[in-house]
This record gives sequence, C-alpha cells and structure tokens, in this order.
Amino acid sequence: MMRTAVCANVSRETSALRRYSSPFRRSRGLRTRQALIDAALAEIAEGAVRPEAGDVARRAGVHQAALTRHFGGLARFHRLLAQERPEAVAATAGFGWLPLERQRDLAWSILVGRVRRHDGREQRS
Repeated sequence: MMRTAVCANVSRETSALRRYSSPFRRSRGLRTRQALIDAALAEIAEGAVRPEAGDVARRAGVHQAALTRHFGGLARFHRLLAQERPEAVAATAGFGWLPLERQRDLAWSILVGRVRRHDGREQRS
C-alpha cells in the first residue's frame, strides 16, 4: 500500500516537471475531455443517475484513468457536469422544460447528491 502512494507521488512529480507540450497532445486532450462529457450525458440519458467512471470511460473509448487525469476524480467530474452543463443534464434526464435556475438545481442534486440552496451553496442535512 505504501508503495502505491510513493509511485503516485513520483508520477505526479514527473508530470509536473514535464515541459514538453504539443498542439497534437493538447487537441487529443480536448477531444478526450469532450468524449468523456458526451459519454456521461449519454449514460444519464439511458437512466444512470450518477454515471460510474468505468462506464463513462468505456463509452468514451478511453482508459478509466483518463477521467481522473482530466477532471481530478469522479466527484469533481460530476460537479463539473452539474455546473457547466446543467441544461444538458436536465434535458437528458427529462427536465429540459423547466426554467434554467431549476435545471441547475436539479442537475446538482442528481449528480452531486446534495440539495443546493438558491444562493448556490450546498444545503447540509
């Protein structure tokens, strides 16, 4: 277990030190990111309330680690979808006819699993 933590720290350090970047890598990264978002929306459209990382990655045609690499983890990915694409989440979940503010609240509740107050903060239960 300790070995995994050490390897993870080393890989983080080496990726932080990597200075090489190319237009190809950037465009491939953007395509992968968009494929993950599209795959998650498709999973939601098929009835997955909070799509799992493996299902999203499989549908996007990438390794499951890509979700963590691009979004920092599944919880952050769900939050990003709820914040940046609430209308798409609401539409795929069948709530596209509601006003935008209500769509944002529903997208947040569906993906994050917590109710959001109208001031945008999470409501503690």
